Amino acid sequence: MPYLYVTDNRSFHGAVPLPQQPGETLPVGQAQVNNGRILLGDITGLEPMTEFPYTYLDFTEAIGYPDGTIVTTYDLPLQAQLELTFPREEGEWMTLLDVGVQFGITSEGSQGNACQISYATDENGTHHSGLLLRYTPGLYAFDLTFSHPLFRLNESFDIPLRIPE
Repeated sequence: MPYLYVTDNRSFHGAVPLPQQPGETLPVGQAQVNNGRILLGDITGLEPMTEFPYTYLDFTEAIGYPDGTIVTTYDLPLQAQLELTFPREEGEWMTLLDVGVQFGITSEGSQGNACQISYATDENGTHHSGLLLRYTPGLYAFDLTFSHPLFRLNESFDIPLRIPE
């Protein structure tokens, strides 16, 4: 049975609290994305960065404002791990498979070192499974934007073909 995959050009937002200490864990909640949802698992504070990602540079990118805007910082940022899951319910007509992530006015995919995306593979393919976030000390929450969600329609359908003679 063929599946029809569709994307949505709207953006959806979720507020994310940010831990200030290593080992601190905060609940996040969920983001509603059209007819699907993303469970934002607990966010856990990690050890702060101990060195800049590039030895020839003395700065890195980090989430710097509550709207999620990425800034260049000369101080080593804090780090946290946020787990993402895409729950599915039996009988739903459309399944959310994946989303893009965007921070503030930063375009999708250009967040530099401020976010590293981890992936998982299951029966529905490869999708985001977590985010390693880097942010400036003293930032307690930010707005995470989910963009271009990818859905699979679970309804069967026929594709008529006309073969020219």
